[in-house]
Amino acid sequence: MRTLLDTNGFAKDQDLKYFLQTINGIPYVYQQELTPTKEIMTGFRDKKITWLEFEEIYNGLLETRGVADMVKKDSGQFENACLLCSEAEPTHCHRRLAAEFIKANASVAVEIVHL
Repeated sequence: MRTLLDTNGFAKDQDLKYFLQTINGIPYVYQQELTPTKEIMTGFRDKKITWLEFEEIYNGLLETRGVADMVKKDSGQFENACLLCSEAEPTHCHRRLAAEFIKANASVAVEIVHL
């Protein structure tokens, strides 16, 4: 079973959730714990913080939110998961950072594939 994990509230309406489930049997889960704050997103987009600063702040946010413990406790929820956000490329994308954080904290082997 695959799961689509939305880390940015990308699908605000129910269409994506409905079509994923109906057509492919793929559950859709919004993971607010992985969502960056508006302040760090706009800070980077408005060039008030660098990407390195974004990475540091975002990873700290994941720690503060207890994501490491969540991942260690239930790594299975990330098996065959697909992280979704609005960035096309992983270079400057919190989706990549979230995937790397999950991989570093999972109790099982995690492979990251950027689609």
